[in-house]
Amino acid sequence: MNFTDTVRQRLSDVNIQESLRVAARDVLAEMGPRIFERGLTPEGVSIGTYSTRPLTIQKTDMSKTSGGVEADGGKAKFFSGGYKQYKESLGRGQNFDMRNFGVMMRDFETAKETYRGKEIVLTFKQDRNQEIVNKDPRMRKAFGMSTSERETFDEVFTFELSKRLFE
Repeated sequence: MNFTDTVRQRLSDVNIQESLRVAARDVLAEMGPRIFERGLTPEGVSIGTYSTRPLTIQKTDMSKTSGGVEADGGKAKFFSGGYKQYKESLGRGQNFDMRNFGVMMRDFETAKETYRGKEIVLTFKQDRNQEIVNKDPRMRKAFGMSTSERETFDEVFTFELSKRLFE
């Protein structure tokens, strides 16, 4: 068997899928902080701003904070400055981010993998998180790879595939 035949034989769906998986996992680690902590789109633009409309949040739906005023018999907290005041009470400043408990971020970084031939699709493991993102256009625009994330993906994929083809 010559070199070309060997490479063709190794150019299987499994080797391509495994290379895609490694590259995708690598780039998720880069995308997570951009999206969930810095609140930026792939273009580096802020995802949005927080509402200042007064709101009451159930304690089970929020991170612990000393901010806000007790409401609903102690089961909730009222924030006259809206979600912006709530996030500031957590010490996260005024910049929009997508973190509350960190559950969505963990779900994103350990995404569910689906393969279609030589393609990989990563989605949230929990449908609830995908529904939250789908309902908010600000959040939807955060997903996708930046230029540098795409370069990371391409570099890792090329390395991983080459490693599998030319062992």
